[in-house]
Amino acid sequence: MDFQNGIVSLLSALAALSFPVLCQQVDSSSIKFIDLGHQCRSSPSAIVYTEISRGGKIIPIGVRKCIKPSECNLTLSMIRHDGYNRVVTKCCEEDQDCTLTRSEFLQRFRSFQPNGLVCPSCSSDRSTRCCTSDTVQCTGDETMCAYRSKRRTGSFAYSTSERGCATQTFCDRGNYLIHYRSSTIIESNMCTKAQETINVQQLPPMCLP
Repeated sequence: MDFQNGIVSLLSALAALSFPVLCQQVDSSSIKFIDLGHQCRSSPSAIVYTEISRGGKIIPIGVRKCIKPSECNLTLSMIRHDGYNRVVTKCCEEDQDCTLTRSEFLQRFRSFQPNGLVCPSCSSDRSTRCCTSDTVQCTGDETMCAYRSKRRTGSFAYSTSERGCATQTFCDRGNYLIHYRSSTIIESNMCTKAQETINVQQLPPMCLP
């Protein structure tokens, strides 16, 4: 998957949390965040760091933004056979020098080791229909099998979808609809409990929706 398609998937990961998307370089020890310069007033000020892995490439994003109280201090994860999405949020006082190190980001995830559960895995850059006979081993706190689709209508229309293992916090985001200028963005999420085994050989390619 090329860099542009990776960014499309990244938009899907952040839009449900109402975060803008800005690229920022990171190093191995600390994460540098772009401060959007808004006064949050009654809403919490937070930093959010997202890592998207696609085909061996890691796309990092760091921003500081006003968010909803329910979005404070979240740790989200979704993994597929060809990559992962990981998001960490950290709320701060308005005048606080809020930072997040690479080590703190990694520590928010209990483990990256397989936990014995397995889910169907696929991704599509052109359709909300995601068919697969592949599976992926769940890791850490990923106890759910997730299907996520995203569709944009109007200018720059596109559709994407993916399936894989996810944390409960990832599934709890639910569905959303955003109107932006002449476009509408619709994201749908479906989750089921992950199981220890899937006998893929006895099943036809599994498609959603």
